[in-house]
Amino acid sequence: MPVAYVVGIEWQSQLLEELIQRLDESIPGQFFLASARVGGTPRIGVMSGSWDRVSTALSGTDLLSTTRTQLSALNGWGHFSPVSDQSPDALSFVVFAPACNRPGEAHFVHGPETGIILESWAELDGELAPTSGRGAPRINAGTIRRITSERTRGLDAPMPLALQQPDVSDVTFPIDAVYTWVDGNDVAWRAERDEYLKQENPEAFTESSADQSRFADHEELRYSLRSIEQYAPWIRHIYLVTAGQRPSWLADEHPNLTVVDHREIFPSDLDALPTYNSHAIESVIHRIPGLAEHYLYLNDDVLFASPTSPETFFAGNGIARFAQSRAQIADGAPVADEPASDSSGKNARELVLEVCGRRMNRKLFHTPLALQRAVAEELWDTYPEQAVATARARFRTITDYQFSGNLHLHYAYARGKAMIGRIPYRYVDVGATTAEVELQRLYDARHGIRVYCLNEASSGLTPEQIEGTMRPFLERMHPNVSSFERR
Repeated sequence: MPVAYVVGIEWQSQLLEELIQRLDESIPGQFFLASARVGGTPRIGVMSGSWDRVSTALSGTDLLSTTRTQLSALNGWGHFSPVSDQSPDALSFVVFAPACNRPGEAHFVHGPETGIILESWAELDGELAPTSGRGAPRINAGTIRRITSERTRGLDAPMPLALQQPDVSDVTFPIDAVYTWVDGNDVAWRAERDEYLKQENPEAFTESSADQSRFADHEELRYSLRSIEQYAPWIRHIYLVTAGQRPSWLADEHPNLTVVDHREIFPSDLDALPTYNSHAIESVIHRIPGLAEHYLYLNDDVLFASPTSPETFFAGNGIARFAQSRAQIADGAPVADEPASDSSGKNARELVLEVCGRRMNRKLFHTPLALQRAVAEELWDTYPEQAVATARARFRTITDYQFSGNLHLHYAYARGKAMIGRIPYRYVDVGATTAEVELQRLYDARHGIRVYCLNEASSGLTPEQIEGTMRPFLERMHPNVSSFERR
């Protein structure tokens, strides 16, 4: 089994190129590329009259196959066979090139999730459709032409005219990603924070507002960046917002990543820096120079678990999608030392109620949040007093608003600029005594989820125990070194 040192999208594209070459040699003119969008599973249609020759064309390779049903199942990784074993009676199957991270290991870095769907297509009265009768529109058989374009990932491949244009639901606009990050182990930074803490009124703080656990760094960002490169390669550019800090492992330069200092985005007349309040930082991230209109906001403890498409977060018309948690925002007014998600949720609820006359009750999942610059700017214009107060709060307080969280998305929803969506997701409290068990469950279920969050919400484990549990898990989950890291 080969050893892979390339990211998933590159691995998949290499496989797609190999399949096109092999099919060109064995069944020329009898196949076409039905889909090859980045973030999705490419599909190759084969004319039904040549379908029984596909297995022979791909024999003698290290490629494995699985059925599409097994691919979508949580335990689908356990059902593999050589491509040559596939029966012609199976009208579609997934071909993938297995790869491990280290010689001799059975663990796949690249498996079925980087595969290609091969399916039989039949012609009737000049129209082509999947022989199975599902999953694609009928297309004109006479319009298949070889092209080289973004739709084919830059490969020379035959594709029907009807499939050469994007679907109305496809996201074709750029999407950036924004991280906020702090090195909580920085001695100078901690000393400065402690000095400012003495000047604050703790009675206005939310729960754990100044606890060290909120600023602890287990290098989650390193692995989150690996996960983006592996599973969300459609992200155009990444912005890392910091207090003048930089991870020691981060490459000095990268064309797709920019480190942004707080001083670049906080209005100078606010006198808000330094800040130790994530709500304050979130309130101004839309001011990042060059940021796309559509962007994902992530904390460094949020990671991708499997290939994810941009349509998970935005509709083709630009409307954002967000996932609501089953957890409810507590009733009543904000009170000291309650979770920040409750106090900020209560505050946002009042503003949203004014906008649409409806009550906001549910919290959000800890996932990448799909945000829009125009909405963020509208919030500042509409609620300048709340925006300035949040930006000036050095620590989390019960008067904060989440301008890049629950307020942004529920306000956008009330204005018809966002919709409630769904994303397969897991949350693990890495500070809980059950963390090791939960991390194993997460690993076992990784192919059935898209994103996950590792949040230190409890104090059942020591920092050393948390590090000893998290690091091996993250290395196992995301072993491929990304291009963002020093080599």
